[in-house]
Amino acid sequence: MKKRVTAIGGIFFKSKEPKKIYDWYAKHLGITSNEYGSVFKWRHIDDQEKTGYTVWSAFKDDTKYFDPGKKEFMINYHVE
Repeated sequence: MKKRVTAIGGIFFKSKEPKKIYDWYAKHLGITSNEYGSVFKWRHIDDQEKTGYTVWSAFKDDTKYFDPGKKEFMINYHVE
């Protein structure tokens, strides 16, 4: 059986000043964050008892978290 993406697990990006990014999103869009970013909880459409979450997080631009990749953005997916 072919595996498929069921949700977005996380959106991660690099920033020179993650704190300023978090402050801007909190002020203008109401997205509250801690030092690790924000977590959006949701329920599965086919089973409302099952929950999941999507992470939104800014990393310092010199992070090694994205290695060996060199891109500034990363999206992780939930896969069956």
